[in-house]
Amino acid sequence: MDVKQIAAHYGGLPRQVVARAQENWRLTSAKKSAALDQFAGPVACILVAARALNETVDKKRLAKCAGVSLRSLEPNVRKVMDAVGVRSVVQTSPAALCIKFGCEALTEIVNRVFDEYRVYLGQVAATNRRKKAKHPLGPNAFYNVCGQQGSHQRTARGEKKDEKLKEQMVSSHAAQLTVGIET
Repeated sequence: MDVKQIAAHYGGLPRQVVARAQENWRLTSAKKSAALDQFAGPVACILVAARALNETVDKKRLAKCAGVSLRSLEPNVRKVMDAVGVRSVVQTSPAALCIKFGCEALTEIVNRVFDEYRVYLGQVAATNRRKKAKHPLGPNAFYNVCGQQGSHQRTARGEKKDEKLKEQMVSSHAAQLTVGIET
């Protein structure tokens, strides 16, 4: 079965999903290293296309339409994602996290801590001869520690943080942030 037949049998899939799935199938078929199953491959292409276009698809029903087991489907989905070049890791910035969680006041502190972290990584990279300054957990760790520390200090003092307190917080917790993050 090909992508169109499976989509027709499933019913109700948007044209964009079918077109993207056909393109995914064409790309993965052209790559010999993908080695997709002829039955599970088109289903995997439809699933990847639906995820990329934020469409909901019932994986069990789609697999049943093609006569494929769910167990054999997952490796094919990973192969299609690798062949097509879909990234599953979402990277974010510290400022975006602050805005998302409604803590715009912490943006300046978080950016300063993140800059200190990059300087620290540069120093570590000089000794290790490699640099990995765009670690995906970096912004999350900074946001978390700065928020917790700011909250604790604000509660303990009963006042708003001043500039000196911010500098002290950044310098005292720079080492705490880098613990557990592999560079």
